[in-house]
Amino acid sequence: MIKKIILFNVILLIIFIIFKSNSEIGSMDACLCTEILVNPSFINKKNKMPSVKKCLSSFKDFKNAHLECIKSIPLDHSEIKVDSIKSI
Repeated sequence: MIKKIILFNVILLIIFIIFKSNSEIGSMDACLCTEILVNPSFINKKNKMPSVKKCLSSFKDFKNAHLECIKSIPLDHSEIKVDSIKSI
């Protein structure tokens, strides 16, 4: 009986993960949404394009998608070394 309960919960978890991943656009897709939301003709045809609907429901507008896109890009800040012999 316990095995059946555990198996049932695992199946429900897998279904939930699949459903959750298909319904939302993640922060990694924010850059793609900026390209979609910058085009006014895409926004005008949002009823025919599910990707535009998902972008609008996730980010609401171009500005929010662009800010999330900027946050998702890893920036490597190099260390600034000051030479003590040279004067600035």
